[in-house]
Amino acid sequence: MTESSRRYPAWRYGLAALLSIGLIVGLNTLSLRVLPEVADEARFLAPGLRRLEQGDILAVNFGGSVGKALLFSELGIAGVDFAANSRDLLENEALMEVMLTRARGLRLVFLAVDPMNMLLDNAWSEPQRRRQYYRMLAPYRGWRPIGGDWSNLIQGRLLPLARHDRWSRPLAAVVASRTGPASAEQPVEPSGLEPEPPADLADSVDRLRAGGGFIQSMLSGIDHMRYFEYRTPERNEAALIRFCRTVTAHDLGLVLYATPVTDLYLRETSDYVQRAMPYWNNAIRQCTAMGARVLRFDANTAYQHAYRLFADPVHLNTAGALIFSRDLARRLGPGITAAGAIMPRFEPWEERQVDAD
Repeated sequence: MTESSRRYPAWRYGLAALLSIGLIVGLNTLSLRVLPEVADEARFLAPGLRRLEQGDILAVNFGGSVGKALLFSELGIAGVDFAANSRDLLENEALMEVMLTRARGLRLVFLAVDPMNMLLDNAWSEPQRRRQYYRMLAPYRGWRPIGGDWSNLIQGRLLPLARHDRWSRPLAAVVASRTGPASAEQPVEPSGLEPEPPADLADSVDRLRAGGGFIQSMLSGIDHMRYFEYRTPERNEAALIRFCRTVTAHDLGLVLYATPVTDLYLRETSDYVQRAMPYWNNAIRQCTAMGARVLRFDANTAYQHAYRLFADPVHLNTAGALIFSRDLARRLGPGITAAGAIMPRFEPWEERQVDAD
């Protein structure tokens, strides 16, 4: 019998398979624990829910990284940020449902949302992020899929998370933690936003343009979804309406706000925004009728050229977050009193333009 035709006992094949699966699962667990973009999302949820259960939190915030520009300290109220770095409306709806089961004394819900949200679905554009989201919500939602997305639920809960970088980043993070920091990175401000950009306007413009690569990545993902899942806008429209209905049914005030953006971002996304507008308008019309308040800072031209307020074409820096949060507090008007008391519901209202200085 030649070496190539030799048959090994079945247990050896089984042992090899188990070792391979164990290695992949081990690396997967490692990647979930050491990488900031995954671990931070999982860590924030449990402490935030515990604070809600104590009954001293009046407001919560959803809507992804752009929503981190909302500073509750500038609004004068106690709040918890549940942004979770996700703009996906279906994911925010699932997280909101978890939050409502534990909220005590809550009065107001903020959601960062704009027309582009109608075109985003992580199930297709960022499936690994959707699977991470399933892992984060697993202790609270069990095996309930988000928007009928069983495929990513099963893969996120049962199968190893195959990484495009072949686990090189988590392994490098472990090595760096044992040998010291790999590089002297600029510290992030406590708010989670980038430090103020250079004072020179030309430097600010160049930096914003250089930081706009993520926009093309987002638009590529939208084009991908349009081919494989053409119903995404309808699904997101329905998700936003359900979000509004659920929040207002709990007699909570609801503020839907679009954060300021630069003209650089608006030019890149104009065609996509036009495609999303019919779905956006219908959802906003219904949410407004339910008592939601809608604030469109992305349409405020005073911000669009104030490049020094931005860390990239769509995310405000620390200085921008301060100005924006104070601006938002003024726009809310009588909804929030000086003592921090919150009106449980808002009447429909007409938008006004305000200055960004």
